[in-house]
Amino acid sequence: MDAMDDAFDMAILLSNDSGFVQPVHIVRERFGKDVIVVSPDHQVSRGLDRVATASRRLDRGLLARCQLPNPIVAAGGATITRPYEWDPAQRRRRPDRRSTSLARVGTSIDHHSGGADR
Repeated sequence: MDAMDDAFDMAILLSNDSGFVQPVHIVRERFGKDVIVVSPDHQVSRGLDRVATASRRLDRGLLARCQLPNPIVAAGGATITRPYEWDPAQRRRRPDRRSTSLARVGTSIDHHSGGADR
C-alpha cells in the first residue's frame, strides 16, 4: 500500500524469505521503488538477490555493537533486560526473574511473520 501511495523512496527488507520475491518485483517494476534486501542468513536468496535493487548480508557484529547495554533501567526504575535469546552472556547464566524482559513486555521483533510490537 505504501508503494501505491508513493509514501517512500526506498524500502529495506530485512528477510531472506523467498516468498517476498514477487512483492519486491512488483514494487520495483510497477512502482519504480528501490528495494534493498538485508539477509539475516549467511547468504541472500538467489531470487531476492535477482529482483532487489541491492542486497547484502546482515553484519551481526555491527548489530551486536548497536545494542543497548544490558540491563537498562527505565524512567520508572524498572530493570529491562534483553530477551534471553539475544544475549550469549545471558544464556550461560540463569535469567533473573525479577527483571522484565523485552520479550515479556511485548516489544520483541518477530522476524518470521514480519510483525513487530505485539
